[in-house]
Amino acid sequence: MFQQYCIDNDTHFPPEKWESQACVANFLNQRAELSERPESLLKTITAALKHYFKAIDQNFNWESIESFVKALIKANTKRPAGRTKVMPIQSFMNLFESWGPNRDLCLKKLRQKAITLLALAEMCRFSDLALRVGLFRNQVLFKPNGCLVVQFFGTKNDSDRHGFEVQIDPSSNPLTDPVSCLREYIEKT
Repeated sequence: MFQQYCIDNDTHFPPEKWESQACVANFLNQRAELSERPESLLKTITAALKHYFKAIDQNFNWESIESFVKALIKANTKRPAGRTKVMPIQSFMNLFESWGPNRDLCLKKLRQKAITLLALAEMCRFSDLALRVGLFRNQVLFKPNGCLVVQFFGTKNDSDRHGFEVQIDPSSNPLTDPVSCLREYIEKT
């Protein structure tokens, strides 16, 4: 592609060292204008051209080209990538209601239910709650008013590693209440 671009624009191939960077920038601009979502195309072309110019022993300021590519992506993206839909919480609630009371669940289901309900209530990742990595018993406090307080330390979003607390109020539906579910799980284990 780049060779054909040079031929079509009466540029020596490979371009002379003094005109290489401008030639690459013009080529990338042309390719970006032809694409509705140029990000992967431009990044692939840039990576290939880096290797090509290194092979012919002609290096130049690739940092400025990469900055230029970022600008081209922003300017020429006409159709952003689609977003995936979030799974509705109601699907989880329906599942957990169909399982019946917490006291009747096997340990595996109770653990799965407790982790899922906590993740939904705290808006955190499941890995923040995994027992080996994230949540320990001393980080969980059941208050007399029925609330649950969970302390998090060293999570991905806690850049200063100071930790933070999340309070969860009990749900009126005992089949989907994260507080009673976690209490049952702790008692069983």
